[in-house]
Amino acid sequence: MELLGSIAGVQFTHIPFKGDAPSVTEVLGGRVVATVNTVPGVLGHIKGGRLRGIGIASRERSPLLPDVPTFVEQGYPDAVVTSWFGLVMRAGVPRDVMSKLNAEISASLATPELRERLMNAGMTPVGGSTEQFAAHIRSEIERWGKVIKSRGIRIQ
Repeated sequence: MELLGSIAGVQFTHIPFKGDAPSVTEVLGGRVVATVNTVPGVLGHIKGGRLRGIGIASRERSPLLPDVPTFVEQGYPDAVVTSWFGLVMRAGVPRDVMSKLNAEISASLATPELRERLMNAGMTPVGGSTEQFAAHIRSEIERWGKVIKSRGIRIQ
């Protein structure tokens, strides 16, 4: 929300929740006007007509929610956000161990069964090298660091 707010030039009131379920409960109960969640966290509610999707923060529409426009389509080309998951290890793990584990995970992500299950849950399996993942983490730290600084976000 803070990224969208900074791009659109608006302020939102931040209400912290411990995940999708509590925030969705508050919206469904009429105590909160809107929330930002993952597709898997709201998919059933949108399909069931209990929530209305306003926008998706990706470059393309979700095949699971084809009627919900992207923020890019709505004039906010920089409002693209991906939730991502990855395996991290403590520093000092031997490179050959990391490479072997990465190869096994990448092979699993390439199987049609797992790809289909993840995509049906609203996720896009990617995979890649350990170097690519490290670069992605660095770019996310830089990107979100700028949002945190520009919006004056602090831990309270």
